Amino acid sequence: MPIRRYRVVEKDGREAEILEVEQPAGSPDLARHPLDGRELRKLLEAPSVGGKWTDRGISNRLKEGGFRKMEKDGTGWTDVT
Repeated sequence: MPIRRYRVVEKDGREAEILEVEQPAGSPDLARHPLDGRELRKLLEAPSVGGKWTDRGISNRLKEGGFRKMEKDGTGWTDVT
């Protein structure tokens, strides 16, 4: 489940701590803190993807299929699996 980050805003307008909330994809953004009702502003950041599509997950799937992961260095190619 994606993690969304919000900046908590105090009643006097000062920015406070950052709140991280696990929310289902497609759910609306929160406007108020779920415990105390303070205002929340969603922080814009790149989406995170977990599970089988991370580098480690893809590397494991490639190994299972008999493939190797190679990276180019200054002199040629290096096996990184």
